[in-house]
Amino acid sequence: MVFLAKLLPASRSVITALVVTGLMLFSVGKAQAVNIDFDDLNPADLIGDDGYIPLTNQYESLGVLFESGAYLLGYSPKSAPNYVNGPGFSIHFLGVLPTYVSMYVGSNLEHKVGIRAYGVNGYFEDRLTDGEVRGMQWEDSTPYRPNQFISFYMPEGISSINLAGQADTYMDDLTFSVSVPEPSSLLLLFLGMLITYLHRKRLQ
Repeated sequence: MVFLAKLLPASRSVITALVVTGLMLFSVGKAQAVNIDFDDLNPADLIGDDGYIPLTNQYESLGVLFESGAYLLGYSPKSAPNYVNGPGFSIHFLGVLPTYVSMYVGSNLEHKVGIRAYGVNGYFEDRLTDGEVRGMQWEDSTPYRPNQFISFYMPEGISSINLAGQADTYMDDLTFSVSVPEPSSLLLLFLGMLITYLHRKRLQ
């Protein structure tokens, strides 16, 4: 009985340590992937008296805002039924910035499309799709490929992405990953106190 009485407090301490460690393991390095295929919206709801109404805050709950003429259309060349089309538009991320963003990009007129992703502190990266270039730089044209996969990875976070073509740009299947914050300082402090307590009990 004396042995069991001494064992019970020790086992409780060990179980507590295991629970706290498990919580830390599950909270570190996790990432949440978000996919927007635009098929949840009805293009007919975004047509007004003056024509098409651009996307703005329809996906704000997912941490995304659209600006500068991103129009929702049907008959997607990538994944039916809907996609986003326009001469050029911007995607802004809210809250915790994603570290990875991907999408499928093209042009119904088979033009090149330029994509620029902005990070923090003025950092940016550029991508350019294959396609035709009209005007004085026509010699820079390359054979067009539809639905080109474009991706960016920035460990410090991606704040916005701009897409621009000469007259026509489309995008579909926007996917981004947001890292879950690491455990709080309070949890780390509690773990340190628990380890110190167990060490002192063992020395007694």
